[in-house]
Amino acid sequence: MTDQKASIGRIVLFKSQNLSDMGNGATEVPAIITRVWGDAMVNLLVFRDGTDPLTKTSVGREDVHPGSFYSWRWPPRV
Repeated sequence: MTDQKASIGRIVLFKSQNLSDMGNGATEVPAIITRVWGDAMVNLLVFRDGTDPLTKTSVGREDVHPGSFYSWRWPPRV
């Protein structure tokens, strides 16, 4: 969904290839944008299932930075 614009406070879905970043076997977890470096690069406060939140810096959007160790995407509209 590239029609949305990254801005502080927006909720996104975070993915990591490091399973310890996720918690309880989750494949994606919610995160809040805390800094915007551009439409495809942000800092995040990541809310993991069953453990404390963590911060991730310079995380690329998955459709712009495929194959990155960390990535984020917009949640689907419901």
